Amino acid sequence: MSAKELDVVIGTDGRMRFVYDDDLAGLIPAGYTCPIRRASHVEPTADGKWAADMRPALDLMTTAQVEALGQIQMAVACAPLMLGPFDTRAEALDAEVAWLKQFAGV
Repeated sequence: MSAKELDVVIGTDGRMRFVYDDDLAGLIPAGYTCPIRRASHVEPTADGKWAADMRPALDLMTTAQVEALGQIQMAVACAPLMLGPFDTRAEALDAEVAWLKQFAGV
């Protein structure tokens, strides 16, 4: 079985941010309630493809990250908020994670 790389970001306030994976569930102490929020929506399209809507991630990003993203979009249009279409859900999920790493610091 091969090991996979999982990124965890711990802020100066002690908050952890990561793309949820069941392998990270052990980071949450037993009996502790923590908020888990979706950063995007990966859904099927009308033509049987898959797309990732990254707009919910904006609510999870810092003001500086959102401002930088806006500047990037206006300058070079390289940070779309709708990703896809993709042939498979797995491709859409991979694109979602790549976007979060690049633009949301996760």
